[in-house]
Amino acid sequence: ETILENNDLDFNMLKPIIIRSIKKIKDNSPLDMQTGPAMRKDYGVIKSHIEMILDDDIKDIYQRITNHIIKTHETDN
Repeated sequence: ETILENNDLDFNMLKPIIIRSIKKIKDNSPLDMQTGPAMRKDYGVIKSHIEMILDDDIKDIYQRITNHIIKTHETDN
């Protein structure tokens, strides 16, 4: 919410994706639901995401989660 407020964005814009994610988690494991640049190993998008994150703590969290998804996905293949 703070990130959105700092960028003059309304939290309500995230509600549809939050609701959809909650509905999906009822029938799927989080690992099976993971999508996005980490799963695709789209390092260009990952880099652009990291560059957009201004808060160093949030940037660190993003990098750690992304690296974990990539590492986990590699060991599953």
